[in-house]
Amino acid sequence: MPTREPGAAVGTGPEAFRAPVRLHGLWEAMGRPCAWLAGGSVRDRLLGRPSGDLDIAVAGNVESVAGIARRAARVLGAHAHLLGRPPHSVWRIVANDVEIELWPLDGLSPEDDARRRDFTCNALLWNLPSGPLVDPTEGASDIAARVLRAVSRSGLSDDPIRLLRAARFLADLKDFQLEEETSAWVRELAPTLAAAPRERVGRELAALLDADRPDRGVAALIRLGLLDPAAPPGCTTEPGWLSARLAAIRALTERGEHPVAGAVAVAGPAARRGILLRGLGAAQDDLAACFAWDRSVRSAAVRAGANLERLIATSDGSAADRRELIAMLGESFPAALAAAAAADAATGWRSGPWRRWWRLWHRHGSYLATVAGRGRGPGPDRWSPERPRARPPVASPRAVPGPWRGPLKKRRAALRTGRRAGI
Repeated sequence: MPTREPGAAVGTGPEAFRAPVRLHGLWEAMGRPCAWLAGGSVRDRLLGRPSGDLDIAVAGNVESVAGIARRAARVLGAHAHLLGRPPHSVWRIVANDVEIELWPLDGLSPEDDARRRDFTCNALLWNLPSGPLVDPTEGASDIAARVLRAVSRSGLSDDPIRLLRAARFLADLKDFQLEEETSAWVRELAPTLAAAPRERVGRELAALLDADRPDRGVAALIRLGLLDPAAPPGCTTEPGWLSARLAAIRALTERGEHPVAGAVAVAGPAARRGILLRGLGAAQDDLAACFAWDRSVRSAAVRAGANLERLIATSDGSAADRRELIAMLGESFPAALAAAAAADAATGWRSGPWRRWWRLWHRHGSYLATVAGRGRGPGPDRWSPERPRARPPVASPRAVPGPWRGPLKKRRAALRTGRRAGI
């Protein structure tokens, strides 16, 4: 059985396996089971990256692992939930700062469990509590070389969602490159992704867009032929259009490169998803619904993608045209503005019009959205919110009769006289 201390391959020691929770203490609380930290949890610790998720492979079946899961949940102040059906059942525990999944090995050895995983960088198991590292596919060496390599072709064909994970890991793992044979397998198997459940496709696409370099992930989708099979049924994708907007997707993650940083912060993930939906030809609510994203995020993303070109065309238009779009988009406007400004900046930097538009939203956006909801168009005479009746204006010094060229005290006295008179 190939085993090694983790520091031998990538320069990190066993201390990498103590955060974010004390694994030794958790292992003690679970009753000292025969268990291994597995998958991305090991990979991230070898890379020195923070990880809030723990995958633990446990010897036994679903029933025997149930008690272990409940003891772990009790220590963390959470509850254990059984998900999936055998042989893919998993106990999940969601606590405040960590999410734990306990996978019953169901008679498999750690080596066999590693060989059925997707990529070698995830086919690693750390024997709790103190090692050693089980590495039958030389995944630690691939991590050191920053190579993303599939464990086997059958591992990809058995679950087409793993094809999308190739693009997601390229977006998430800094400096990793896809190995040539793995790249050929993904291209060959790409059409099988069309039969995968759209909800799972939506989760992978959302994770890709939330990664550090989503532009790398989207470029991989296009390059590996995954864009068409990832789209909702009946959509016509535009890979060329999307390729030209990769810089815009990156700008939406690095605020320093965006003309309106405030819009990016308010928009959240909806702006990036809007550009992807536009490239997938799925910027319609009924088409995007199959991805099962959060409803508010999906609605904002659909509107951002559907109105991208219109916002760019209106950015230099009249104030009335800009107010009309704010009223039409409502609460989706920040996502639409962030996406459009990023797409526009990718072809030529123009920050002025977008910042003016953002200031208009900040001052009057909620009022314009309310007016639109009442069926009143935001015309030129309806751009400012209704206010209570104002007090009579105070007259300026020059409007009050008196010797204004005299001493300062006389001018102040005259001003007080004007106020008392209600002028």
